[in-house]
Amino acid sequence: MDVPAELHRLVREYDLEPAKLRLEITESVMMSNAKAQMETLRALQAAGFFIEMDDFGSGYSSLNLLREMPVDILKVDMVFLKEAGQSMRAEAILEDIIALAGRIGITSLTEGVETKEQYDALLEMGCQMYQGYYFAKPMPVEEFDKLFALEQPSIPQKEQEQEENDE
Repeated sequence: MDVPAELHRLVREYDLEPAKLRLEITESVMMSNAKAQMETLRALQAAGFFIEMDDFGSGYSSLNLLREMPVDILKVDMVFLKEAGQSMRAEAILEDIIALAGRIGITSLTEGVETKEQYDALLEMGCQMYQGYYFAKPMPVEEFDKLFALEQPSIPQKEQEQEENDE
């Protein structure tokens, strides 16, 4: 499948902005045929899609690959966070991954945040984004909308008419 062509077709069909979509690629997929994967990711990134590398650190990470990889967000595998409380090495690696990502202009996101202590430690390390049960468990879209009040407020009729006239 021509992934960029299919994604371009879908954003046109559903009238979506590529910048509002985040595409995840796992580290293990990236490591297989890295040159071709990077070309695909560069094309998607150039088209405005956000690219995230998922599970970074869970496979055979290559810093050389990270140097050239066209990703916007580096999702640090939760194993580092889980082990950080028990292993000084795991904590040092987690902190260094977060710092390295920031220095090369990639946003860091740590997966598996389950406690306030983990969140506070990551915040102190400079992590920019977080994901995990500490914030919320997976839920249906409708429940998410209710919890975070994402429904769009209705536009009063007079304002709606004015907006239509402005177009």
